Amino acid sequence: MNLNQFEYLLTVYQEKSITKAAQKLFVSAPAISTAVKQMEEELGYSILIRQPNGIVFTEKGENAITVIQDIQKRISYLYQLKGDLLDIQGEYIIGGTIHFNNAFLMNFLLHMNQKYPHLRLNLQSSDSESIISGIGTGLLDIGMIIMTQIDEANLMREIYRNQLDYLKIASDEMCFVVRKDHPILSENELNLEKLFTYPYICYLENLKGFEPYFFATLLLNQTRDEQNAIRCAEKMKMLRINDSKILYKILEYINGFTIMPHLSYNYLEKNHPELQYLNLHDDGLKCDVVLLRKSQMANSIDNLLWTELKSYLQETLK
Repeated sequence: MNLNQFEYLLTVYQEKSITKAAQKLFVSAPAISTAVKQMEEELGYSILIRQPNGIVFTEKGENAITVIQDIQKRISYLYQLKGDLLDIQGEYIIGGTIHFNNAFLMNFLLHMNQKYPHLRLNLQSSDSESIISGIGTGLLDIGMIIMTQIDEANLMREIYRNQLDYLKIASDEMCFVVRKDHPILSENELNLEKLFTYPYICYLENLKGFEPYFFATLLLNQTRDEQNAIRCAEKMKMLRINDSKILYKILEYINGFTIMPHLSYNYLEKNHPELQYLNLHDDGLKCDVVLLRKSQMANSIDNLLWTELKSYLQETLK
């Protein structure tokens, strides 16, 4: 059993519904059902009963809730023992997409350094699939990814394959970013086929062929011409950059474009006023911010880091 399972079960108890609990926690209903089933198998008794009018907890399930609530109170008390927490030591690596690292996680590191001065945290920027793989292989301790509706099925498959805990922190949408005097801004409406004739400035060297499929899907949604969408996406020019500062500078001086989550808008406006967001009201660009970790390897500091990052992001992104 782990703290995630406790949180799932307590939320089901409060909401009297697995579906409502899943919506509140930004996770899937099957994920909660699986967690409850695993707890029942480990404990050796039924915790709840599903009925047409909702969830009913068994007598042992009610007792389990009482115990879990007590455990959570004790854990909360442990986190309040600042004298002991100040002595926490170690080095941990957090993986994140470039835009969220710049907009949010750098500030989180400063927050943690003030709170736990002996705990060394490092950021590593990468794409979502590499972050999942990095946590699965132990190269990263915790991570935050962007999951769009286009790549959700593939990323969830990798999350399950690597046996990771995941928690959806917030919902957002991806936006195109160009410089403020980009020729595409003279168009009456955002024409993706024309935008995709300009180079796509992206981060990292290997995104495993994701972009052509992503852009082809967006084009298909707008034009309904499959062959043309695939042809345009395959012809796209891509410039891959390993330094975020250089990436932004290139965008300021050439007629290219990149894609960023809308939640990064304040960071972009403050640090790169020469750039501008382009919104495309399309379901393909809806996305979720997802927190990840390797549950089987979690220790007390892992749990502390997970709790701190979850609380920080929920407060910052709300």
